Amino acid sequence: MDKKNVILGAVVILILMIGAVLLSKKPLSEKKEEGIFMPGTQPEAISLDPTRRCLLCHEDTTFNNAADSTWKGSMMANAQKDPLYLAALAIANQDMPMAGDYCMRCHTPVGWLEGRSKPFDASGLVKEDYTGVNCDFCHRMIDPLSQEGKLNIDPEVTEYGNGMYVVAPESTTKRGPLREAISNGHKTMHSGFFKKGEYCGVCHNVTNPENGLAVERTYAEWEKSWYASQGEAGSCQSCHMKKLKGYASGPYLKTNAPLRDNLSSHDFAGGSAWIQDTLPLLWKDADSKSLQANKEKSLKNLKEAAKVTVKILFKDNNVIARVRVYNKTGHKLPSGYPEGRRMWINLKAFLSNDRLMYESGEYDFENAVLKKDDQLKTYEIHQGIKGKGATFHFVLNDYIVKDNRIPPKGFLNSAFEEVGAAPVGYKYNDGQYWDDTYYKLPSKTDRVKVTLYYQSASKEYVEFLASKNKSDEWGKKLLEVWKKTEKSKPVEMATATDSFK
Repeated sequence: MDKKNVILGAVVILILMIGAVLLSKKPLSEKKEEGIFMPGTQPEAISLDPTRRCLLCHEDTTFNNAADSTWKGSMMANAQKDPLYLAALAIANQDMPMAGDYCMRCHTPVGWLEGRSKPFDASGLVKEDYTGVNCDFCHRMIDPLSQEGKLNIDPEVTEYGNGMYVVAPESTTKRGPLREAISNGHKTMHSGFFKKGEYCGVCHNVTNPENGLAVERTYAEWEKSWYASQGEAGSCQSCHMKKLKGYASGPYLKTNAPLRDNLSSHDFAGGSAWIQDTLPLLWKDADSKSLQANKEKSLKNLKEAAKVTVKILFKDNNVIARVRVYNKTGHKLPSGYPEGRRMWINLKAFLSNDRLMYESGEYDFENAVLKKDDQLKTYEIHQGIKGKGATFHFVLNDYIVKDNRIPPKGFLNSAFEEVGAAPVGYKYNDGQYWDDTYYKLPSKTDRVKVTLYYQSASKEYVEFLASKNKSDEWGKKLLEVWKKTEKSKPVEMATATDSFK
């Protein structure tokens, strides 16, 4: 073979090799049948006990404190029933056909682990899968980064997040935070993992596996805050699973269960105080009493999440109001799923006769519209597609357009930059866990009142999910229940006033 043919043959082989590599590394969006692989316990590797089995002993003992009644009303129990999520799931699957597999691993672990996440539109799920984040899943969780976690899976998990959980293969032992738990009906095992924020971080840190965008960073925001240095007292559980007095199991079953004062509430109350109203309109088995109890706890939680102060000042012969909003949580305010969530300042300026003369951040409650004005201050995150700007297509978004949410105590720019949670288009100094806004007011202002509002879902987002859904009825259903439940009415978080003496 002459030299020319040898070179030509080498070139052909090289081209074939490059083609093979490119084909093997096709983007996730083309893997329509495969789903999204993430390290951790895999589908069909284990099975989970149904929730009804747990409720035989852990059902309603003292309503407010019982594990089952607090859990039944939680967003964890209703993670796969949430109409906002289901409407978003439909859009996600339209944009990226296997996205639903990625979402369901945390919204219905039992359905995902038992291999029912295919088809990715949730049509293969059974009744048990709609128990959301259920008892057996949580109480068999292993720290994925621990030695035990590494021994149970291959490849090993290297970070907390993206639903990369490890579930114990042995089903007869239930794990939890109590050292003195009584074994009756099943074996028990103490696990310190249940008291750590890392436990929550397994699902509450979300990175788009297609492009690496930091979609949610609630765990990372906490991990880089002052609260993470405070041990159990500063953990996620200290806020979202407050200690209660009660029985861990039904004393009427003669289990000799002691009355405890260190039970962890299973309500997981956070910022969601609207979806609870929608669920009974959509699901016959929704527990209205538990849902309303959860809503009340969420409203209380929101009122404890922030502090507002206002001071009337003079500057260059102008009347100025300085509004300061403090973040009292262990993560950004607001945090969590970015789409549609927002917080804003409503400021009203009054004359001496209490007549309203100026307002910023006015909200039309009847039409669910936040009116724009030159001094409007909203706290939110917007994600988008490069070249197109901000969009609600969260699985396609590839950059952060804006993020001015207030950081938690202990904030450092370098630390938040490291985990993909840095402010975008806004500046906070190291150590700053508050934000100041200065309003120029009419010269005759005598008194100002400030209200900080939070909203779970904006009208714009709900209407987007309804109008863009071409695959199922969840967009339409969401819009219908939104209209029937005060249109995700904003929650008053904190207020403050100031006046001339």
